[in-house]
Order: sequence, then C-alpha cells, then structure tokens
Amino acid sequence: MRKKRAAPFPNVWDIVEKFKRRCKNKGWEICEYEDLVNAGGEYHHLIWTRHVYPSTFKRVAMNPYQSVREGDSYKRVNIAYLAWISQESVSEGTLEILLKNQSLLRKIALYDISPIYKGQPTCLKVNETESPVFQEFERFLKRYRISFRPMYKEALVAH
Repeated sequence: MRKKRAAPFPNVWDIVEKFKRRCKNKGWEICEYEDLVNAGGEYHHLIWTRHVYPSTFKRVAMNPYQSVREGDSYKRVNIAYLAWISQESVSEGTLEILLKNQSLLRKIALYDISPIYKGQPTCLKVNETESPVFQEFERFLKRYRISFRPMYKEALVAH
C-alpha cells in the first residue's frame, strides 16, 4: 500500500487566505483589511511575519488596542488574543519576554513555522491561550500533516 503524501505546503499568503476562508465558513467575522477574526465578540489578531523582533514584539504585546479600518473610517478595538506566526526562527529574547509574563501567555500565541520551509513537518509553538481561532489554526495546519511541538519545552517548564 502506498503512503499518502502530504499536500505541499503553500506560501504564507496562500495560507493566510485559505485560513481566513476557513474562519469565514465557521461563521466568524473576518476584517477586510487586517488579519483579524472576530469570534464570539472577541478579536483574534494573526500577525504573519518573516521575523519577530523582540522590541516590536514587546511594543505590540503590551498594547491591547488596534485601529481597524471599516470602509472609509477606523474604529479602535480591544485585541483579546494575538498570534505571531514567524517564517524565521523565533529569538530567545522574544521567547523570554513571553515566558516571563503569565498574563501575556494567556493572551499571546507564538508559532515558529521555519522548520516547515526546511522540509520538516513540525511547527514550533507556545500557545497557552484559550483562543478558538488559534486552535482552529492548528487544526488547519494539520491538514498539511504538520505536527506541533512546544518551542523550547525546557524553557516552558522553567517558567
């Protein structure tokens, strides 16, 4: 019997669009101009980036509000959950900022998808949130036969 091959992993913008369609099919509201999902009245922001800089991470993580474009105007919304999805390895400095703050751990997920682009079927993560959108993101990646392992598991235990 031949083993079923995993679907090839798409580029990051294909992932974004496919995931947003999946969220919309679940009945969640998708913001037209940002990668924000309104699920159950809570905003879940997905930040797709090549690299997570510790200073940027800290600045964004500490600000729970974001301006969201609606037509020709903007409104300020409270971001309940924030996921950083990085195409490059996440620095220890960024990870340290997250792990040292329990309130951030409940609000922010961190995904390092760099191994996927090296042909490894594993995504590194820190996700201690209760975000249904981020849980759906993990199920979504599993359709590409991507598994997850904790990012720096020993660091998680230490904090």
